[in-house]
Amino acid sequence: MLKILYSALCLYLFYINLVSFAFSAKFSKETNDSIRWASETYQIPTIWLSVSMAGQDDYYNYVTGGYSKGDDKKLSEDALFKIGGLTKTFTAELILNLINEKKIKYADKLDKWFPEYPVWKKITIRDLLYNTSGILDYTKSFRWVDKLIKNPTKIWKNKELLDIPYDGSVAFPAGTQLDNSNTNYLLLGLIAEKVTNQSLSDLYNSIFAKNNLKKTHYSADDIPANIINNLVHGYSREQVDVVKLNSSWAQGMGGIYSNPNDLVVWFENLMRNKIDIFNKGQMPPDPKLPKAPPFQSPFLELVTLTPLKNFSFTGFTPAVYSMTTSNGILWLSAGYFPGYLSFAGMFPCSGVVFAYSTSKLPKKVKFQEVMLQKFLKSLEDDEIINDKMNKYKSTQNLPKFCKSEDKYPNLLFPDEIKGLY
Repeated sequence: MLKILYSALCLYLFYINLVSFAFSAKFSKETNDSIRWASETYQIPTIWLSVSMAGQDDYYNYVTGGYSKGDDKKLSEDALFKIGGLTKTFTAELILNLINEKKIKYADKLDKWFPEYPVWKKITIRDLLYNTSGILDYTKSFRWVDKLIKNPTKIWKNKELLDIPYDGSVAFPAGTQLDNSNTNYLLLGLIAEKVTNQSLSDLYNSIFAKNNLKKTHYSADDIPANIINNLVHGYSREQVDVVKLNSSWAQGMGGIYSNPNDLVVWFENLMRNKIDIFNKGQMPPDPKLPKAPPFQSPFLELVTLTPLKNFSFTGFTPAVYSMTTSNGILWLSAGYFPGYLSFAGMFPCSGVVFAYSTSKLPKKVKFQEVMLQKFLKSLEDDEIINDKMNKYKSTQNLPKFCKSEDKYPNLLFPDEIKGLY
């Protein structure tokens, strides 16, 4: 009996932590009101937002909805979402590690691993990482999402996926334009497997373990029981339940399952590592590229010798973007999987880290802009949070760009984030 009571108490405490604890009562109320408003306005069954301060182990969670539409069962700490394109942050880190270990080079060309696709033969690892390859996007083929939803349990073969964008042409010569293509990160995942002779699952699992991501999983086959039993049901814009849609078609560009708590941990670890690199003044090891100025901007990185078209001031690094907000510089990444949307961000100069996942991609384009605007207002209006941010600024070894970071109230999202719609 005591054991049952103890278990019930632990479960109750978790639900309090998942829903109620906050930086402050004011922030809690405004944030809960915001996600409930977003859920009703954009008809999203479930939204989970997690917020933390860098360097702390406390995660403040705000949730509306349950595991499925009309379900009163509250989310537990094991709840999972399909995070889609946020998988690219893991794939990019995996590839950068292989480069640092000298197992591959930025300049390695695709014909080394995929000679059967000669039109792509001169495209490099760097082109794939930075979306300057010109390779067509297989997920933009005719009625692609409809095909997936109609046959959710199909296990897609690699050749089958790569043959879709390979039509004997490219969108532009490699290295001349910046244009997101999900095929790039599909290829990077396959290259990692070929180089290491390990499965992508094993490679990801090593990253999960290193970063203590206990609620993050990868599966490119049928969805295993430990995932499907904790998976929040996602819904297409036509209200079709797509929870059974597997990730065999997504792999290195979108095959990971996780939740906002783990995404906060991952994104903080990833971004704090970037800060360390900036503070040490290290540049990517490519002597052929001109040396960039000191890190006046965290993502000032010359990826080719040719000026790029379609390049905005928001800047970029592999799978992570930078934009200026009313709270200063925000580093961010986002991901879409049919029925799901996830977003992760960190303010490197004030230490706020956050992530959210939803169980539907809203029809209205401005959902992410509105969510971020409301979140920023809640941060900036709260004295307790401002004290926390000021303390972070005074105690951390921040990048030099934080001393003069711009603040810009009108949000301008990078094209890839807009492209989710």
